Amino acid sequence: FDKFFASNFQIGHKKDFAWQKSSNNPYKLKEPISFKKKFEILLFIISLFGTFFIIIFHPFFHINKINIIGLQRIKEPEIKEDILGIMKDNVLGLFPKASYIFTDINEMRDILKNKYPIESIVIKKSFPNELLIILEEKISTIIYNNGYKYSYLGLDGNIVEMLDKVGENEWVENIEVTTTTLADGTIRQEKKVIERLYKPNINNILSKFGNYPIVYDARSVSSTEFMMPLIKPKIVSGVINWFNFLNKKTNIPFGFITIEDGIGKGLINTKEGWNLIVNLADRFDAQVDELNLLLREKIDRKNLDYIDLRYPNKVYWK
Repeated sequence: FDKFFASNFQIGHKKDFAWQKSSNNPYKLKEPISFKKKFEILLFIISLFGTFFIIIFHPFFHINKINIIGLQRIKEPEIKEDILGIMKDNVLGLFPKASYIFTDINEMRDILKNKYPIESIVIKKSFPNELLIILEEKISTIIYNNGYKYSYLGLDGNIVEMLDKVGENEWVENIEVTTTTLADGTIRQEKKVIERLYKPNINNILSKFGNYPIVYDARSVSSTEFMMPLIKPKIVSGVINWFNFLNKKTNIPFGFITIEDGIGKGLINTKEGWNLIVNLADRFDAQVDELNLLLREKIDRKNLDYIDLRYPNKVYWK
């Protein structure tokens, strides 16, 4: 009976509250790490440090290929020289900045933006040794034409550099033919140029001189006056503002600007064949707002002759 009772009790009660897992014995001797395990750990650590050492100090993992996209006026050798100069230094006096790991693209970006007229810049590292620089230059120059020559003009309206003569093929002449009957009955015809219109080969000019706004000064500035300050700084700024706005914020293809007076009237000739008449010296933001409002109304630009934005709170178009 006692055996039977004990047997049934054990079947129905596997554990009771007094049964617990054996606790760790603080006096129990730990099994020692084998020599093989120690060697494997040591080998792993040496391999890890060796890999980092090679990546940091071996020339194969040093930046030596620099690709630059977006340059206009800034010279590529100057940018590369600055980049290489930055990478000549060491981090903590020990680790070369030329190493892929320690190349600081944020430092490069800040130095280049402070030194050059750069609107935006992105620098990317590509393992193991390449650097890609994508930048957009600030426009601080316009291509100026007074009817005789092309020049770069700076923000102050002064000539930065003479470029080239204006070609005869860049003019379209409207000719008037007069017929005269002489006393002997002979008929004589005379041709007279009544108007010369500037029609530049825009793509050719931009390919030669860079992607800058082209300005034609229609005020008949003579070649003897060409070295004097030619355009007011606020008009130059207006030209650049309109060039950036139309190219970046709209789908209106910018052609060139004609300056008709010294107080700010500008005629923006679009590649679609119509003109945008603006005040280059004042009210840029207000004119932009008025143009955006008009464009949202889906004006038919195929049959457009001009849009005139010069007058506050009034827009005229034909």
